[in-house]
Amino acid sequence: FFAARREARMPVTEEERLQSLHAWLLCSGDSEEQIAVSFDDTLAVLCASRFDPSRADGAGDPPGGPPWLGELLERARWRELVYTLHARHPSSALLNTAVQRLLASPAHAAEAAERTSESRDAAALAGGSSVAHLLDCLADRLAARLSGGPGASKALVALCAGDE
Repeated sequence: FFAARREARMPVTEEERLQSLHAWLLCSGDSEEQIAVSFDDTLAVLCASRFDPSRADGAGDPPGGPPWLGELLERARWRELVYTLHARHPSSALLNTAVQRLLASPAHAAEAAERTSESRDAAALAGGSSVAHLLDCLADRLAARLSGGPGASKALVALCAGDE
């Protein structure tokens, strides 16, 4: 197919390449789910290795971020990538918007607070320690506890009072 297209000087589109790869993987015994996971994993590796905050932040997106961001943040695989990239590029406007949306989401606030606090804690241990980092970490943890629903107040007391 591709050889005939090249001979006719017709370019092969990316969609045609993906469809051919998909068909080949199905013929080789992979399930649709395995193909989707492989595709997502490959795409995540490419995004992680090629992410450029200057290009991502210069897109002129609306205040809540690009239209596709909400759907991306609903999937655990892509939230993981956001946390990883945010730890590497903490000043990225796109990644900060994504993290703020996650922190504001009842479904993801605790996870986001924990993951962003972990990256700030790691930065502090690496030599970037400051009172501001400590306060940010505590604020995120408190926000997560307060939005946690039933039992949140006990967890909050445990967080603040420790073993007292």
